[in-house]
Amino acid sequence: IDAQQLLSLTKSVEQKILTKKSSTIKTTDIGKFVLQELKKFDKIAYLRYTSVYKSIEDPLLLKKELNHIV
Repeated sequence: IDAQQLLSLTKSVEQKILTKKSSTIKTTDIGKFVLQELKKFDKIAYLRYTSVYKSIEDPLLLKKELNHIV
């Protein structure tokens, strides 16, 4: 992911946060927004992030996630 893509990703996440129309937002919602945007830009970064975000320790579950992005 290059600098321009990273800027675009962060702007997209920020826009999604701002459109929630709530004074508070859950960190889980932010994590979901990041996952959605990473999937568009960098499949490997998405897979890495999702393995930590979802606490995936089972290779079969990681394979299932991989199948969602392929």
